[in-house]
Amino acid sequence: MFPTQDNTIQNDTWNSKKTNKGKSFSFDFFKGDFNVIDGKLQEIDTIEALKLWIEKILKTDKFKFKIYDNTDYGVTNFKELITSDFPFEFVKAEIERTIKEVLLKNNSIKSVENFKFERNKKLLTVSFDCSTIYGTVENEVIL
Repeated sequence: MFPTQDNTIQNDTWNSKKTNKGKSFSFDFFKGDFNVIDGKLQEIDTIEALKLWIEKILKTDKFKFKIYDNTDYGVTNFKELITSDFPFEFVKAEIERTIKEVLLKNNSIKSVENFKFERNKKLLTVSFDCSTIYGTVENEVIL
């Protein structure tokens, strides 16, 4: 007696994976500022933006900045670990574990491998490869 109507809405965008995250801009960690040429911020592509995110999250001390309160952003202070009296093999293993744990929270990163460590006084350079949805990304971070 009452008419029926199919109210199903097909929306393919809910099932598709968005890869466009908006604009990203080049940042110089040594200067502590964005790269500007002719008064304009320098845009970077998706892979460079991912590399920037990797370096940024690994250089951010967890719980140090109020803006990151109630988030899981950053890493436990690597400096304390690097300058500790722990055996270097333990330090490397702990840093590798932490880097993998932090980076694999990003849906664009599938795996983190091929770690190399180079110690220079109180600094530690860590090189590693990330297998991502965009391909393999080589990274080098000075901690």
